[in-house]
Amino acid sequence: MSNTFDFIKIEPGFQKSVNLAYDLSDDSKVSDFIPSKAAVDVIEKLVLSTHPTSTQRAHILIGPYGKGKSHVILVLLSLLREKDQSQFNKLLAFIKSYNPELFNYVNVYLNSEQKLLPVVVQGSNNSLAQSFLNAIQIALRDAEFQELMPDTHFESAVKHIKNWQEKFPETAKKFEEQIEPESLDSFVLRLKQFDNEAYETFVKLYPILSSGGVFNPFGGVDVVELYENVASSIAIKGYNGIFLVYDEFSKYLESNIGDTSVSDIKMLQDFAEKCNRSGKTQLHLLLIAHKDIENYIDRLPKNKVDGWRGVSERFTHIEMQSNYDQIYDVIGQAIYKVPDGYKKYCDKNEELFNALSKIVKEQHLFSDLSEEQQDHILLSCYPLHPLTAYILPRLSELVAQNERTLFTFISDSGKNTLSFLIKQAVETGQESFLVSPDALYDYFEPLFKKEVYTSEIYKYYSLVNSILVKVKEDELQCKIVKTLALIYLIGRFEVIEPLLHTIIETFNYKYSSKTITNAVETLENKKFVIYARKSNGYLRLKSPSTSNVQLSIEKAIAKVKTHSLCQGILQEYASDLYLYPTAYNEEQEIIRYFDFRFISASDLTDVTNWESKLSLSNADGVVYAVIAQKPDEIKQAKQYITEHTSAVQRAVFITPKKHFYIEDIAYKYKAISELLTEYKDDEAMVTELEIIFDDLDEVLNTYLESYLRPENGLSSFYLCGTKKKVLRKSHLANLLSDICRNVFKKTPRINNETINKNILPTTTINSRNRVVKGILATNFNPMLGLNSSSQDGAIARSVLCETHILENFSESPRIASDTDIQEKNKDVNENVFNVLTVIRRFFKDSSKKSKCFSELYDELTNPNEEIGLKKGVIPIFIAVVMHEMQGEVTLFEGDKEIEINELALSALNEKPEHFSVRVEKWSNEKIKYIDELSSLFKEFFNDREGNSYSSLAKAMQRWFISLPKYSRETKEYYEGNMKYTLISKCSLQFISLLKDFSINPYDLLFVKTPVIYECDDFGKGLIETIARTKVRYENSLNTLKNSLINDLIKCFDSNAHPQASLCSVIKDWTDSLSSNTKNHVFDSSLKIFLDKCLSIENNDLAFLEEIAKPISGLRLEDWSNHTISSFLKTVSDIKESIDNFNNTKESEHLYELNTYSLVTVDNNGNKQIRNFSKIEYSEFGKMLKREILNSIDEMGESISDAEKRQVLIEALESLC
Repeated sequence: MSNTFDFIKIEPGFQKSVNLAYDLSDDSKVSDFIPSKAAVDVIEKLVLSTHPTSTQRAHILIGPYGKGKSHVILVLLSLLREKDQSQFNKLLAFIKSYNPELFNYVNVYLNSEQKLLPVVVQGSNNSLAQSFLNAIQIALRDAEFQELMPDTHFESAVKHIKNWQEKFPETAKKFEEQIEPESLDSFVLRLKQFDNEAYETFVKLYPILSSGGVFNPFGGVDVVELYENVASSIAIKGYNGIFLVYDEFSKYLESNIGDTSVSDIKMLQDFAEKCNRSGKTQLHLLLIAHKDIENYIDRLPKNKVDGWRGVSERFTHIEMQSNYDQIYDVIGQAIYKVPDGYKKYCDKNEELFNALSKIVKEQHLFSDLSEEQQDHILLSCYPLHPLTAYILPRLSELVAQNERTLFTFISDSGKNTLSFLIKQAVETGQESFLVSPDALYDYFEPLFKKEVYTSEIYKYYSLVNSILVKVKEDELQCKIVKTLALIYLIGRFEVIEPLLHTIIETFNYKYSSKTITNAVETLENKKFVIYARKSNGYLRLKSPSTSNVQLSIEKAIAKVKTHSLCQGILQEYASDLYLYPTAYNEEQEIIRYFDFRFISASDLTDVTNWESKLSLSNADGVVYAVIAQKPDEIKQAKQYITEHTSAVQRAVFITPKKHFYIEDIAYKYKAISELLTEYKDDEAMVTELEIIFDDLDEVLNTYLESYLRPENGLSSFYLCGTKKKVLRKSHLANLLSDICRNVFKKTPRINNETINKNILPTTTINSRNRVVKGILATNFNPMLGLNSSSQDGAIARSVLCETHILENFSESPRIASDTDIQEKNKDVNENVFNVLTVIRRFFKDSSKKSKCFSELYDELTNPNEEIGLKKGVIPIFIAVVMHEMQGEVTLFEGDKEIEINELALSALNEKPEHFSVRVEKWSNEKIKYIDELSSLFKEFFNDREGNSYSSLAKAMQRWFISLPKYSRETKEYYEGNMKYTLISKCSLQFISLLKDFSINPYDLLFVKTPVIYECDDFGKGLIETIARTKVRYENSLNTLKNSLINDLIKCFDSNAHPQASLCSVIKDWTDSLSSNTKNHVFDSSLKIFLDKCLSIENNDLAFLEEIAKPISGLRLEDWSNHTISSFLKTVSDIKESIDNFNNTKESEHLYELNTYSLVTVDNNGNKQIRNFSKIEYSEFGKMLKREILNSIDEMGESISDAEKRQVLIEALESLC
């Protein structure tokens, strides 16, 4: 064609993709092949494997789509089979210049009689064996060597029949019926004699016998052996062997790897081994794949993973990873330029090419190449823009498939190809022409669309589509969007950054810089589809939103400013940031840390008391980052630090060297974080907000790093008003270590980081509690009763043994003397001794007045005291001192005295301000008082509580609880004859104290009890008074019982002999009753009482207890004084009623009329008579009678009349 660009010619060898099976005989594909270094390297490895002594003939060629693997192998197969050197002129010329030794080897091969038969496996059949057999069959057919194909189908048919005979005799029988009258043996013999008619009969009958299955003539064939036989057979045709190629092996792996049979995997392994040992009769196997086999097997079961790995290991791997300079050479060869025409064009457009050369150098597009090579790429790849040339091979690697690759873009003539674009330029009359990156997007877009919807490629495709709808009317804006998408897809920001400058350089061959800048600003500020990152200026595509995101952000910022400060937002951002004095922590086996805090310059200069300021942090120190948003604030901050912080030992101040206005960024970051929560269900809104949020997060992180990365040289560091030389992060850590060494001089070294910290995990707290429990025991057990290999044992050894607090730990532990602790390893243990001294002094001072533990903890943990002990170990040290002061220490939680144990010390460690202690100095009088009182209540002690006075108080309360209710609650003793004696006021008050389980044991024993009994000391008088009270209360129930017995004697016989028992008096009374009275069935309580009297034995107390509950409803233990009078009156009334009945004149004749008499005989032959009167029925009585009679009638003859009578009599007995 005659046009401006007629000097550009596309090489015909690039115009179509290669299919090995179809193009094997296409000589033009071979002669038009454009060689590259990568292609020749592959050819070299495979050609050398044809040497007779080679032992590497199984290969797998790996390379991404678009690398031209199939074309290279097509040329190789032609080289190994053909002898017409004219086909390979271009290839041989390239090999001669690139690899002379290979050139000589190939020439020798071409001039020899050696050649190999190419066999190509097609498709992705489930059976590898079937595919391999089909391939050899087709190859022999195409070569017109059909007669060399082994007749394996006859043997296969015979094997099937034998298998039926052995395992499926019914199938064999049916087959024999089908071939009658011929016998099965005769039919098999014909197959063995290669009778085609017999074979056709077998194939025809096979579906009938296998439920429609189709006979596979190659089933069970040894594929490897067959290929070996064919390789030997084709020698008569002049071939030295077979070169088998499985093109598109990746497709087989992608679709069938999970279903591949074990036999197929083994066949592949055997085939590879046979190839490598094939010798002169050569067998070659080449698998062509896009990725290594290892990339396909991660989801397979283990047995198949092992099998496929075995396959991979048997193949020599050849990776076709062309260097990009080689690819550019190929592109240059494919886009051929007629020299004279191209030179005239370049001269005419010198300004354009100079600009392009400048882009190449400024962008460092091909920085690994020489300047001469860079210029060559620029000229050879024209009309591709340098950025397009850079992107094309990388994009092709990322998404290319056979139908669209780097080569098809250059060589095809379809829409959006290079030829298409050149034609467009001609038709539109362009004088100069460049293919910008957006053209690549248009060409590869169909592949983007096919990507998995979760992939990054598809996400960008979807994003660009949504944007193009909004900007489609503006050509430049569309180009910018597509170009940005490609820059992000290839992700080589170190070369091509998505900056405004990059976009301008890409399109300023056609548009002015101002036009491009305006287009980008429109996309950003009006159409809201581009976001310019504040962190690095990168332009980022974002979804067009129907909501006004910017307005929402502005409203959120205004809201944030009402409740948050810039300093607070920055602190929240760095909330999880702590700095560690690494060297010091390792030396001391401790975990100390420094808080990182932002502080504004104005807040910094307002601080007047730094110790108070530092106390607000729980850390061991603070690193303050000074926020300076104005130039003068840096100067003011530095001046203040040097003049006012010289005495501040635990604070490092970091000041920026340049001011940075971070406030707007901080407010916007906070606002968007709140919007993300508010709009969490709005996917489009969240996506857009996250783009901005990620950018601001990066800005804040960079701002934070300006303080914490000294190597960046953006900040200055101050300690005690002096500027320090801090050039690396390790310098800062060392500075913090120096602070700790100076401040915490008296910290004991405890070689156990697990316990030596403030906050412990639950498991460590439990371990520490077991150690504390062992220390608090009255007598130490060996190793404190701990397991030496457990965490408890490790804690005890590090805190108690290595510090020499305990001696003889394994056998008979004891607390070492102060001298021993100090003398053994003095440098280490002087601080341990100091800690114990502080604790002992605290306890000693509490003997005058109880003291709160917060005082002790302040002294042990406050950095100003130079100890700075970690709270995790403090309960162990306190337990040691408490063990030394056994019996003297009283522990309080609030106002309540509590038991001293491991749980109490653990709770104390969490909130020391809630606990206090008092140490009691014992006099001999108090000791004797406690001993005698303990003896008095000794049976109520709990062995697990030890023998402290707290345990004594609990024992006394247990005694009180053990008393019967009557004894605990009565306020006066019953003396009989309805007379009472008041309990003394002091005894009642003493009992009242024991009722109060919240009472302080110390107050109970030493304060209130002596006051109640009006005793000035703790002498014998007080003990005797308490003992009398105890005895009186313990005997009160027995006194009640005896008094009631006397009252009952007088009730039944006022003239009874003084020595008469209650039982004898009752017997005398029952003897006076008539037989009719004794046999009469009285109602309720009268009947019960009379029965008890008639069965009385000789135990007054037992009789009293037997009648007490039926008459009063309560056991004697639960009585009150009111129950006494009620009980006596009821008994008197019952006796009177029975006496009245007995003395009535009609009683003698009562049973003659309207009476019932029930006579029964027990198992011992004793006759019992029960008399009761006939009365009128109530309505309920009538109902009961009807129910009984109806029930008897319903039973009918199912039971006898004798059974019915027995049921009724027994029921009647129970009521008498």
